[in-house]
This record gives sequence, structure tokens and C-alpha cells, in this order.
Amino acid sequence: PLILVLSVFLAVIPAAICERSIIGKWTYHVDQGEGIEVKGFIVYEMDKSFYEEMTLTKNGEVMDLLRMKGTWFVDGLDLTTKFTSPDRPDGAEIKNEYTIIEINEEHMRYVDKERPRAEYKQYRSTK
Repeated sequence: PLILVLSVFLAVIPAAICERSIIGKWTYHVDQGEGIEVKGFIVYEMDKSFYEEMTLTKNGEVMDLLRMKGTWFVDGLDLTTKFTSPDRPDGAEIKNEYTIIEINEEHMRYVDKERPRAEYKQYRSTK
């Protein structure tokens, strides 16, 4: 019985640590090659909501600005976001699923579950 209780308790710890650690503002800059870059920020709130803005540029010229808001949750080390964007004409809800590889006070590294070879990094913002 004690082993079962300990294993159940230990299974919950990573999610609790990740949820506390993820709250705040994060910035990112992704070079997608061929002159395409994505820069933006995302703010994860305690109430499990988030707001994100990103700018897509090609060869230094702004091609698109996207704003998103929605909800997030963590299950183990899996981060799931569900959001809508006023900048998308269809207004559909989008779901993204990531696996967190590393998270600390300075940065968070994660991979997209649909594209596991693509690794992303966000940096904690002080602004």
C-alpha cells in the first residue's frame, strides 16, 4: 500500500512543478530557414489562460501579425494549448500539443508532438 501511495504521489509532482514554472511572460525567436523568422511573446496566466502575439517576417519584411488567446494545461510534461485568433478568418479553435524537455527560471525547451524533430525554446521575459 505504501509503494502504491508513493508512486501515485510522485506521478503528480512533475505536472505541479511545470504548472508553477510556466506561469509568466516568455519571448521567442524562431528562424525557420529560407529567410522566414517568427518572433513573439506568450503570457501564461495562473487561471490557465494565455495571450500570444507573433510576427512572421520574410527577408526582414513583415508578412503577418497573429494574436491568439486561449487556455493551457499540463499533464505530466505535456503542455496543451487550445486557442482562437481574431486574425484567422475561420475563427476555428486550434489545439497544439508539446512535450516539455527542460524548464527553469531562464528558458523552456519543448518539442511539438506532431513534429518531434522540431525543438523550440522560449525565454522568460523580465518586461
